[in-house]
Amino acid sequence: LGDAMNALARTWKPLISSSLWAFIPAGLGALAVFRFSNADEFLSLVFNDPAFLDSLPREVVLEMARPFIWATLIAVVLQLLASVFVYLASHHIIATDAAGFAVTGAEARRVALRRYAGGLVAGVIVFLAVAGVVVAGLIAWTIPFTLVGTPNATSVLIATVLLIALMTPAIWLGVTLSMWSSALVVEKLGAIRSLRRSFRLVRSR
Repeated sequence: LGDAMNALARTWKPLISSSLWAFIPAGLGALAVFRFSNADEFLSLVFNDPAFLDSLPREVVLEMARPFIWATLIAVVLQLLASVFVYLASHHIIATDAAGFAVTGAEARRVALRRYAGGLVAGVIVFLAVAGVVVAGLIAWTIPFTLVGTPNATSVLIATVLLIALMTPAIWLGVTLSMWSSALVVEKLGAIRSLRRSFRLVRSR
């Protein structure tokens, strides 16, 4: 713990500056999308006048929610783009400090930009893989309620066990592929090779 705190004391400035460099534009972009698409109006109705939405036909509500759905998807994409950059910059900062060299935020951002294309490919693959497992798990999770109809104690128990069983592969997959950014930045591997390297590193633990 002492070593970790010492490392944080040495690297907090480049870590924070690199994070702000990526997440502030992403956040401002997301806010702009919500504002100019009028998605914030639907969100305001959800919180301030839910009774009005309940009184509308489902088709009308879905039509009103469409800008909000699209704005949310765009915001998720912006955050994913920013997160990939921060992962790459952070791993360069940590690896350089562990090697005993000083590192600046500007240097870390340059490295992250150079490795960004491969990092984006790897990050999207990880995101889609984990999200796919989660979605499959959630679909399977709804089966007991669909078959039984009205929820009862049995269907709730089965669904709970299914949820735990089906989310475990998503957690395992996320942890197994979590070292891709280190492999891509430190070992300078490509997107696919960094994923394979992450799998081997975690599996060997």
